[in-house]
Amino acid sequence: MLFRSLNDARYSYTFCTSVYSGKPTGEPTRHYITGPEEVVKYLVTEMEQHGQLRGRNLTIDRLYTSLPLTQWLFDRGITVMGTIQNNRKGIPAEMKSTQGRDEHSYKVAWQKENKNITLHSYVVNTKSSGTKNVLLITTMKPILGVTKDDGKQKPAALKLYDYTKGGTDIVDQRAMNYTCKPKSNRWTIVAISFLLDTCRVNASTILALNQRNDPRKVDSFDFGFTLAEELTRPFIQQRSLNGLPTSVTQKIHRVLGMPEQQPPQPDLMGVHR
Repeated sequence: MLFRSLNDARYSYTFCTSVYSGKPTGEPTRHYITGPEEVVKYLVTEMEQHGQLRGRNLTIDRLYTSLPLTQWLFDRGITVMGTIQNNRKGIPAEMKSTQGRDEHSYKVAWQKENKNITLHSYVVNTKSSGTKNVLLITTMKPILGVTKDDGKQKPAALKLYDYTKGGTDIVDQRAMNYTCKPKSNRWTIVAISFLLDTCRVNASTILALNQRNDPRKVDSFDFGFTLAEELTRPFIQQRSLNGLPTSVTQKIHRVLGMPEQQPPQPDLMGVHR
């Protein structure tokens, strides 16, 4: 199953998510979404029911970015920064072409009407696909100039995009490292496992912030192990120990911090003639 989420750019925290599913057999509800752009609109609309997004920036992957979506978000007071596919409608032909352009060359185009949208074009050479044109669209105030620290003359706008795009990847990494998902073909098990993993990652981030710690430096294994112990402890305390093997009761006593009961000693008295 594919889950599309809206995550924090700095810390591993998921605000809301949407599952990519097939068309329902009955009448579709508002949770049935078709099209990448509609997914972003759905997540933003859901978020606005719980908090104000005006004045915030949204970093989007090229699969979801488009000019109409960028304008829709800008009208709601939300700026956008995201890479965009060169086959999207509205992109000028001169920004798509790489003919006659050197490696690491950089172009910027502004929206003609009100100049709220800027389109950045950066040419790089890759080993897999050769010359590649990286297009980035944003409604933030123009971030011009290039960086010189790595010798690639990378645009500052793309540097900012790289800095803010990893929120979803960090959540996925923390969730999958110690996932509770079993091997199952049942979609209900997959969905519940995703929710449990997401809640665990969110809880770890909230606890770190409440303790004035950096969530990015918190060991997710230690938190997950402690969380599992705290969730299972009440059920272990309520369980009857009658009829359980000695090895199991000893483990239960060890988990609960109870003194372990010693097994009865055999009678060593012998019989003499």
